[in-house]
Amino acid sequence: IQQTTPYTIQKLLPGEYSIKLTYPQHRDGFLAATVSSGITGNYSKILTDTSVWVDFQTNNSGFVSNNLSCVAIDNFGYKWIGTLDKGLMKFDGLNVINFKKSNSGIPGDRIFTISIDILNRIWVGTNAGIGVYDGSSWTIYNNNNSGLMSNDITSIKFESENVVWIGAYTGLYKLNGATWTRYNDFMNTIWVNDLEIDNGNIWAATNNGIVRLTNGIIEYFPDSIYNYPTNLVSSVEKDQLNNIWFCHLNTSSARNGVSYYNGNIFTTYNPGTSLNAMNHITIDEQNNKWIATNEGLFRFSSNNIQSVYSKANVPITSDKISCTAIDEDGVLWITTFSNGLNKFKFSSK
Repeated sequence: IQQTTPYTIQKLLPGEYSIKLTYPQHRDGFLAATVSSGITGNYSKILTDTSVWVDFQTNNSGFVSNNLSCVAIDNFGYKWIGTLDKGLMKFDGLNVINFKKSNSGIPGDRIFTISIDILNRIWVGTNAGIGVYDGSSWTIYNNNNSGLMSNDITSIKFESENVVWIGAYTGLYKLNGATWTRYNDFMNTIWVNDLEIDNGNIWAATNNGIVRLTNGIIEYFPDSIYNYPTNLVSSVEKDQLNNIWFCHLNTSSARNGVSYYNGNIFTTYNPGTSLNAMNHITIDEQNNKWIATNEGLFRFSSNNIQSVYSKANVPITSDKISCTAIDEDGVLWITTFSNGLNKFKFSSK
């Protein structure tokens, strides 16, 4: 039967009954009701509102892990989600397909980065090299069969269909067709955490500051000269005005923050407390800057007005956020380090 609550169900035989509760833009709920002769039982349940925020975890979805590192969205709208312990998940909003070493050709189960190329191939950076999935098979690049000197792959960006830039613990790599080129300084100190391509320049967020590669020449931007927060740089992305934004982590001598370079000077902001960590930046078509931090999701609007989304003011599952991605509808997808995926129907369009 279908009825609207509150409702009294009469003339039931004694036994166990399962009751399903539904409401538009709310997650379905289920009740287990025990009916005994001559006794009226009262049951209630509050359904989760999904009109703005939706969470996906192992206890309410088909997710194999809540420990998530990154997310990317392919040309068909599928979400590809990296885990820290159980490989890669493909998510269509309802169903999950899990790719791991034990059931696929993916090289590792610890995922650091995911990128989608123009052919809709899924490039996955793991702790065991790169896996490229074309929808049916995997191509693997590692330090045994390629120009890579490290299997820890942190960033993958595409300059063209044939030119791929790769960040790793052992420097910056360019894959041009089948030709590999490695860029590092003479001391091998460039540990790349993230990459951005800007009119032929390759910007690298590294463990030793901000680095730019132009025509094969490495140029350092020392924090001691340019006065950005710290030289431990976790993420980089270009905004709609061609400013280059960076996320900075704490060091023993300086505090975290975000900065942007306009071609001449750096401007710095310090979201959250001195204990916060700036993990990742995504910039949408409206020039909103979304900063994934350990104290929630910070947004800098097009004119850099700051706001924060955390457990204190929204139903997000965790304040420790690892990454974000924006789909074609302007909806934000948010991975957390230990509490699954969040969908935020912000609609930045």
